[in-house]
Amino acid sequence: AVEDAYLSKGITLYPNPANNQCTIRFQVADPALVTINITDVTGTVVKQLYYDQLVQGMHECSFSTQWLASGTYHVHVYTNNRLMHRAPITVIK
Repeated sequence: AVEDAYLSKGITLYPNPANNQCTIRFQVADPALVTINITDVTGTVVKQLYYDQLVQGMHECSFSTQWLASGTYHVHVYTNNRLMHRAPITVIK
């Protein structure tokens, strides 16, 4: 819906679908504590990819998808514990 369209702005996942590795490119508006989580289709966090302070600007985080089964997941980017970006990723083995 409208919220999904808003949350998907400012984040890019590539390649998507992913086979071995994926890179998340995202915008941070102000210096903030950033958390990046991967969730399954039920919303359960399957992996926390990042948890640290970041400065304002564009950032990238690459991760291996080897530990994920084939399927659809969501990447959630939080700044100061507030959901800022969300985007789906498809993993293909």
